[in-house]
Amino acid sequence: MVLGMKALFAGSFDPFHNGHLHIVHRASRLFSELHVIVGQAPDKQSLIPFTERPHLIREVVHHYSNVTVSSHTGLIVDYARRNHIHILVRGLRLLSDIEYEQSMAWHNKMLDQSIETVFLMSDLEYRFISSRGIKELIKHGQDISFFVPPSIHDWIKNHGRQKP
Repeated sequence: MVLGMKALFAGSFDPFHNGHLHIVHRASRLFSELHVIVGQAPDKQSLIPFTERPHLIREVVHHYSNVTVSSHTGLIVDYARRNHIHILVRGLRLLSDIEYEQSMAWHNKMLDQSIETVFLMSDLEYRFISSRGIKELIKHGQDISFFVPPSIHDWIKNHGRQKP
């Protein structure tokens, strides 16, 4: 663990899936504090209401003593500044993620020179999991239990988003 270093892992997390959880697990071992920040993505069709996602994620990560979960609207750099966080953690699944993530890292760096982005490559078993793909499976009535933590699966099932 890098003592004294705080990091931030942000996303829309709609839904929070096992790939996200694996990044949280790994980042929580690298940094003394990890802030998981749920952001709004107004251009995306929401599966889980924005206000509900932090509660669901807290249930999943509650056993990590150095992880906190909250939400933020606006630029993530603003949240980082207010909380004195200089490390942004991003997961990379596939080659197609690299160009987008590099662009975001550059923009964040231009907004605040003290921000560094750390990329964690997804393990092979998580490389093809995406929130978009999960939503597509739900739309077609397929089982998503393999892709999401049990409490997330239960929430989706209990709220009429997936057929039992």
